[in-house]
Amino acid sequence: MHFYKTWVATWLILATIMSWGLTTQAVSRAVTTVSLEILPGLVCKLNILVYPEKRIPRTGNWGTLVTAYIYQGNQKLATAQARSDNAGRATFDFCGQNLIFAPGQYNFAIKGYSHLCRYFENVRSFESDTFETDLTTGGKLLLAGETSNIFDDKINSLDASTQIRAFYSLNDEKNDLNRDTKANSLDFSNTVYNFYDLGDGLCE
Repeated sequence: MHFYKTWVATWLILATIMSWGLTTQAVSRAVTTVSLEILPGLVCKLNILVYPEKRIPRTGNWGTLVTAYIYQGNQKLATAQARSDNAGRATFDFCGQNLIFAPGQYNFAIKGYSHLCRYFENVRSFESDTFETDLTTGGKLLLAGETSNIFDDKINSLDASTQIRAFYSLNDEKNDLNRDTKANSLDFSNTVYNFYDLGDGLCE
């Protein structure tokens, strides 16, 4: 009888261990499968190339403070701000906002520091964290002259008066539209050239 009880106890212990091992393996496999299905292809960084207009010199002088609004269809998904370098490249990091994006077609509303809002539709983006979304194709530039402290997405007398008051100031990024280090008649002529132009109205 003692031998029989010992045998039954041993068998129960072995069965429990085997069952625990199988359960652990199943859970491990399930977790691994979920990770592989969810994580690949989702990124949290957007790299864009965009050019402001009428810079002096005309090339390699495209840096500005850029605000990007990301849309899918008519739904706004996110917004962020970054500074583009002289090559016109800016990186927006959404990782800190816990936002991730799948590769696909997106719409972008882009605003430079002294520029009207410009809308770019159906642009392939978010292929990877290093993929660059080129917004310069088709010659679409950011139109300069929105210099008033009141952003109304149109170039009018508010912007002209702001420019005139800034005449001869140095290193005034808002009013130095061509980025030649000084605000003067060249910048004012850019504003006049774009007078009454309207932005695309989606930078909000």
